[in-house]
Order: sequence, then C-alpha cells, then structure tokens
Amino acid sequence: MNNLYCGSIKINSTIVEPKNSNLNYTLGFKIFKIPIADYVDVITHLIDNLNTDEKLRSEQYHFEADRNRFIISRSFLRILLAEEIGVNALEIKIEKDSFEKPFLPSHPNTYFNVSHSGDFALIILGSKMVGIDVEKMVLNQDFSDIIPSVFCTKEINELQDSLDKTRTFYKFWTRKEAILKAIGKGISEELIRLCVTDAYHNIQEDILPKTTKLFTLSFEVDEKHIGALCCEGDYHKSAGPIYFSPLPEF
Repeated sequence: MNNLYCGSIKINSTIVEPKNSNLNYTLGFKIFKIPIADYVDVITHLIDNLNTDEKLRSEQYHFEADRNRFIISRSFLRILLAEEIGVNALEIKIEKDSFEKPFLPSHPNTYFNVSHSGDFALIILGSKMVGIDVEKMVLNQDFSDIIPSVFCTKEINELQDSLDKTRTFYKFWTRKEAILKAIGKGISEELIRLCVTDAYHNIQEDILPKTTKLFTLSFEVDEKHIGALCCEGDYHKSAGPIYFSPLPEF
C-alpha cells in the first residue's frame, strides 16, 4: 500500500492568504515565510518573547547571523502558537518527546515545525503531523561523498540525468528532512530508505505504519532557497491554492 505522495507546488509569494482564513487548513496546515533581514532591527523586541532557557541558548551562537535567525524564528513560533491557542507568547510551554520532537503538552493536537537557513525561516502549523525544511542552495558544491549514503537508486539516477543537479539534490534533501521531522525521527540512516521522487511510494512499516499516510510538497522560497513541507493525510490537488499565511504585525 502506497502511503507517501511526493510532488511539487507553486506558492505565489505576491499573494498572501487573507488574515483569519482557514484556507490552508483544508490541507491540514498553514505555512509562514519569515524574511530574516526584515526583523533584525526589532531583535530586542522579539527576544522578549523567549523564556530564560531560550535566551541562554541564543547566547551560545558564535555568529550574530545564526543568533538572529534563532531569535527571530523562535519568537515567531511562540507568537504564532499563542495566536493559535489563545494565550500569551510567554505562556507557551514547549517540550520534547522521546524522539526529541517538540510538542505542546497543553495542546497535543496542535502540531508545528520550524526550519531556517540563509535568508529565511519557515514555520508550519497543523491539525495533523507536520514537518518543514528550507535550505539555501549552494551552487557547484560537491555532494558526491554523501549521495550514496542518503539517496536511493531512483534518486541517484534522476540526479545524474538532471540538467540542474543542485536544485534536484536540494529538492530530495529537503523532502527527506521534512518527512523525518514530521514523524519525529532525526536525520540518520533512515534517509536512504525514503524514496522521494515525484510519485506515490511505500514507506517501510518500521519507519511509518502502513495505516498512516503522508504527502510532501516541494516549493521555491525564492531563487536561492528551496523548501519542502510534509503533512499527514492524503494530498488532494483539488483543495485549491496554497498561500503563505500572514505574519503578525509589529
């Protein structure tokens, strides 16, 4: 039984989903795109949304750019979760399960995931299991050392035939990360066992129960960044367009 669908979508960045809309929840998720540079000037305001442990964690980053990405993405996560469940951002209590996957003990059916790379952070909120990944693509990078340990034969063949090997590599990589983040497994030997070419696939039962279905969708964040989301359930193309949900105003 096929329990994983892999495909691609286009998200129109010039159109933002209307505020308070549940449009994306027809597919079980909402996604938010955060341009890091737009919020560097309000770092001192955003850090007030972090708890003591998170502030200490931010201080451990050696480079200011990495510190800023963490503060901005973590602060927005707290703000968005607070809006979702109707509390103050500092009241949000995030814990980790036995697989180190973050969750809300007060609202276990509110799912979320965060990823940041380069110029962007992405956040996904869902009514089902969700995962998200974004990567800033590095041109002309040699991936030959890691490809045999993370890509299956179908993926390697498609990568070799691709006219844009960099984009194809990151498309597969982000899909795999989004899937593992959704099901709560870290990046490990599981990567090579996930085939994520455009098609329906079967995930082995020790990774994902056959009764559970997932879909993963690749999309462009901008010309230098590629993203992938993963959500529990069936993907129905008839569900309509997918937009980035509006960010809170400051």
